[in-house]
Amino acid sequence: MRLKQVIRNLLSNALKFTEKGFIKIIASYEPDTLSKSKSGQIQITIIDSGIGISSNRLAIIFQPFVQADISTTRRYGGSGLGLSICKEIIDLMGGTISVSSQIAQGSQFFIRIPAIIPNKNITTQPALNSRIEFSNQTLILLVEDQPANQEMIAMQIHSLGLRCLIVGDGLQALQVATHNDDIKFILMDCHLPEMDGYQAAERIRTHEQLTGKTRRPIIAISAKIGEAHRKQCLESGMDDVLCKPLQLASLQTLLLMWLPSLPTPPIDSPQMEDHSLWLTFIECNEKDHAQATQAIAQADWESALYYIHRIKGAAQTMQIQSISLAASALESAINQHSPECLNLLHTLRAALDDFTHSHLMFPPNGDHPPTQA
Repeated sequence: MRLKQVIRNLLSNALKFTEKGFIKIIASYEPDTLSKSKSGQIQITIIDSGIGISSNRLAIIFQPFVQADISTTRRYGGSGLGLSICKEIIDLMGGTISVSSQIAQGSQFFIRIPAIIPNKNITTQPALNSRIEFSNQTLILLVEDQPANQEMIAMQIHSLGLRCLIVGDGLQALQVATHNDDIKFILMDCHLPEMDGYQAAERIRTHEQLTGKTRRPIIAISAKIGEAHRKQCLESGMDDVLCKPLQLASLQTLLLMWLPSLPTPPIDSPQMEDHSLWLTFIECNEKDHAQATQAIAQADWESALYYIHRIKGAAQTMQIQSISLAASALESAINQHSPECLNLLHTLRAALDDFTHSHLMFPPNGDHPPTQA
C-alpha cells in the first residue's frame, strides 16, 4: 500500500505538470545473482515530458518544507505532491528514490526497493473496491463554508457534468459522508467551523475501515501552500491537495485519476457573469471583515485568523488579487500577534471598498445594480 501511494503521488505530479507529450511508467525486477536466496531489487521509473525541474531545486527536492515557486503554484493549482513524504516511505522500505530533470524537457524519477520472491506460488486476487467507477450521475461532496466559494466551485463541478452536494462545516461533512453511499468523491476545505477538514477526513477514514466501505478519494482544497500543510493533509487521510484558486483543468485531472471512466468534456472555464455571485462575495466579505475587526479588538487571534482566511480564500477563488494580497498580509500579522494588525485591517478595508465600488459601478455582465426602493 505504501509503495502504491508513492507511485500514485509521482503519477499525480506527472499528470499535473505535463500539458502535452507523454507519461511512462517502467517496472522491472533485477535478481541478486550473488545471493542464494531469491532476493533482488524492484526498479520503477516514471518519466514525463512536462515542465521539468530547475537545477537549483533538484538538490533540495526531497527535503521537507521546501516552498514551491509561486508562479508554478498559481498556474497548475499546486506545487506537486510532497516528495519528502515519498522519500520517507521509500527509506522505510530500505530503498532509494532519485530524480533527473531539465527545464522544459521533463523529469525521470527512479525508485529501487529490495524484494524477496516467495517460494510458494501466489494466486493474485482482483482488488476489491480499489477504484470507483464513474457515471454522469456521480455525486461530489463539496465541503466549503464560504458561500461565494461554494457557488464558484459548484459551477466548475457542474461544467464537468457531475452532481454536487454542498455542506458548510466538517461535522456536516462527516454525517453526510458516512450516511450517503452515493457520494463517490469529496472536496474538503481545511479551515471549517464545528470540525476542521483534517479531523473530518480522519473520522471518515475510520468509519470506512470499521464498516468495510469503499475508500473514497478526499481532496483538500485550501488557500494554504507548502510542504507542511500538504503533509498534514496526507497524514489526515486525504489523497491530494488542490490550491485555491481551483483551476478547472487541475480538478478534471484529479477526477480522471480517481474516477477512471470520467468522460472528458472540453475545458471551458465557467464565466463569472452572474451578478448575484459577486454580491454574495461582497456580502460575505463584509460580514467576515466585521467579525475579524471585533476579534482583533478582543485579541481573539484564533477567530480573527478564521475570518481573514475566509476572505483570502474567497478572493483567491474569485481571482481578486488586491483583496487576496491584503488578506494574506493580515493573516501573517495575526499569526504573529503583531501590532501592525490594525493598520493591515484598514488596508484590507480599503481593498474591499475599492472592489465593491468598482463592481457595483461596472458589474461584469454590464447590467446596472438594482436600485433600492
